[in-house]
Amino acid sequence: MSKGIPCCNELRKLIIVYWSEGTKPTKIMEMLRLEKDVVYRTIARQKTTGKCELKGWNGGRPPGISEEEKVKIKELIEKEPDRELASIKEELNIKVSIPALCNTINHKLNLPRKKKLYTQRNGNVKM
Repeated sequence: MSKGIPCCNELRKLIIVYWSEGTKPTKIMEMLRLEKDVVYRTIARQKTTGKCELKGWNGGRPPGISEEEKVKIKELIEKEPDRELASIKEELNIKVSIPALCNTINHKLNLPRKKKLYTQRNGNVKM
C-alpha cells in the first residue's frame, strides 16, 4: 500500500486479529503489504482505546449560523414573511453573507421566501 492512503477498517481489524494471535508487526507488514506506520499505529490505537477503526471526520469549518440563530430567524420570518434578508442579518447581528442566510432559510429551515399577495409584481398590484 502506498504512503498517504488510509487503511480501511477491514484491514485494521485483520491487523489486530494477526497481532492478537501473536504475529509480529513486521510479519503483518509483509503479509498484508502495509507500511510500518499503519501497523504500529493501529496496534497502538487498539491498546489505548480498545478500538482499531478509523476516527470519524470531525474537521471543517463550523457553521456560520448557530442553532439559536436559526430559531430566531424562523420566528422572525414566521412573524413577518416580507422581511428583507439584510434587515434579518442586521437585527440578529449575523456574520454571514446574504446568500448564505438565504440558503439557510431555504434549505436548513425549509422556509420558502414567499411574498404576500399584495406585493407588487412587474408594476401590477394584486389584491
